[in-house]
Amino acid sequence: MSRFCALPQNMNEKEFEAAVRDFQLLLGNANVQIDREHIDQYIQSLPVVRRHDHTPSAVVYPGRVEDVQALVRLANKHRTPLWPVYTSENFGYGSAAPAMRGQVILDLKRMNKILEVDPLLAYARVEPA
Repeated sequence: MSRFCALPQNMNEKEFEAAVRDFQLLLGNANVQIDREHIDQYIQSLPVVRRHDHTPSAVVYPGRVEDVQALVRLANKHRTPLWPVYTSENFGYGSAAPAMRGQVILDLKRMNKILEVDPLLAYARVEPA
């Protein structure tokens, strides 16, 4: 039985453990979560689909732009799929659940400084405070 709720597609447990260790070295253990309690927060708002199909493998919480850049490099190195979300106080108009089982949730809620909002193109540029 795996200690992970889900594994990324085409990865075994040993390969994913190496990715998680690298994520923890970068962000610290508190900002890399693999337990069911944290994972369930990201799939609880999907009542009409099978939870199994959208279960993330981990949740990471970067706090700086450099963390995001390093996480993308690590994900590429380990061939680990990322699913970026910003959950803050609510899930907005959709769900934070990943499109595919096993993706790593890249939750940007620790990055809370708004640098620019473009209403015409409907985007916001944010950085950590």
